[in-house]
Amino acid sequence: MHFERRADQYSGLAGFQRACAAELVADFEPAGLGLDVGAGTGFVARARPLPGLIQVDLSGAMLAHASGPRVVCDARQLPFADDSFDYAVSNMALQWICDPSDLIRVLRPGGVLRACVVLSGSVPELAAARVAAGLAPVANLPDFAFWQAQFAGARMRQQTRHLDFASAADALRSVRGVGAVAASEQSVTPSQYRALLAQVGCQLSYHLLWIEWHK
Repeated sequence: MHFERRADQYSGLAGFQRACAAELVADFEPAGLGLDVGAGTGFVARARPLPGLIQVDLSGAMLAHASGPRVVCDARQLPFADDSFDYAVSNMALQWICDPSDLIRVLRPGGVLRACVVLSGSVPELAAARVAAGLAPVANLPDFAFWQAQFAGARMRQQTRHLDFASAADALRSVRGVGAVAASEQSVTPSQYRALLAQVGCQLSYHLLWIEWHK
């Protein structure tokens, strides 16, 4: 993903992610030491002050826009001991990490995870537009069954949200501007960009999964 190079504009373009962060922790009242996995620019911490929260992200450029305790690291190789955290949160990040085993490792028995993930099949409008423009498909994200297997017994809720934009260009900008394209993404030619604009429309649909799991 291109999150590193998009860090400076992320907060201005990621209104949807900010709203989901606020919803994720709106009624969350944990205690002890917490971990925000894939914290980005710190939307969760800004939405609700949480006790003892350490924010981690692979992108130092993203974390530079956050405040509070921060650690630049790979969420698949967390630099913390087993059973270190009383709770964890993750907002629209675990779908990029895919393997939550290290997060599970550092969460103590009885600890709680709250997460929002983007499911496979999201942004079908963009997927169809990319095929029409002769571009590679959108990223293949984990599906509901994958997360059920990772967090057995979790309380889960699926939801589809439709985001409306003033123009097709704004819709495309909302995806590229937050860095959610593959790092190996080929350059888009002017003719391919015009084809994307003609096909994508002014609405993008996201399939979300809300998770609450106790270890």
